[in-house]
Amino acid sequence: MSGQAAAAAAPAAAAADSPKLVEDAGDPLHGLPDCKLISQQVKARVWECASFCGRPCVIKESSSRPYRHDCFRASSRKLPAGGRLKQASFRASSRKLPAGGRLKQEVRSMCRLRKLGLRVPALYYVDAGSSCIYMERVQGTSLQQLLAQHSSDVSGLCAELAAVGRLLAVMHDSGVVHGDLTASKLLVQQQQQQQQQEGASVVLLDLGLSISSSYPEDKGVDLLLLLQDMTQQQQQQQQQDAAAGGDSEASVAQQDEAGVKAFDVMLDSYKKHSKQWSATFNKFAEARTKARQSSKKAAVAAGS
Repeated sequence: MSGQAAAAAAPAAAAADSPKLVEDAGDPLHGLPDCKLISQQVKARVWECASFCGRPCVIKESSSRPYRHDCFRASSRKLPAGGRLKQASFRASSRKLPAGGRLKQEVRSMCRLRKLGLRVPALYYVDAGSSCIYMERVQGTSLQQLLAQHSSDVSGLCAELAAVGRLLAVMHDSGVVHGDLTASKLLVQQQQQQQQQEGASVVLLDLGLSISSSYPEDKGVDLLLLLQDMTQQQQQQQQQDAAAGGDSEASVAQQDEAGVKAFDVMLDSYKKHSKQWSATFNKFAEARTKARQSSKKAAVAAGS
């Protein structure tokens, strides 16, 4: 009896996991074949579709907030009719921009970076009514995965890290700040590295929190976010190696040195390709010092 139940449950589970065509005409995925939900966050959902106008694509849908009143929800999802968004620092603008402004700013940042020759997903279509962006599906390996694979020695990643530094330098000099920069949002295409120029093999993803800013404080915070993410990944890798056994002390020392070296290689390339690196590095050092002081105070408070 149990075997029959398992056999009956297997097709049902397969049907639930398999992609299907959305039949709701009001849904942004209506008419698109083989749509799969690959990521769901607080403010957005990311879908992968097999074909959009004959090309595989990724759809980023800004999640609605049903607890808000209809008038506020409609106004926040509507694109501004005209006028330039006020340029402000990262701390102020990240709180003031509504959902519609976020959509417009993300599209604007992607178009600006592509004009500069940097790799970002190509835009196919923008649906302001449903707050959806239809973009190119990019294949590659994230920098986070590459750092995990080379946790003890990053000498094989010097070319990739240098390309990341160049991309960030050109982006910051153009007045674009990512706002949520992590190693998982830097995609490396190693197969095309020999055919393209330096830095073209790195694709920048998820510009949903990007802003237009020329302040070195904002650029320094961008670098600090990347450093903190890389450090956190190294710590997680250390815990996994310690749980697996072996010489844990030597492993931790090697991974700490490798993590510092990886970020230093990226900073060296950033300095080489940026015309405004001095002010950015000064603000980065100040932000890093403040972050260390805050972590020490938090540790003391937790210990007491």
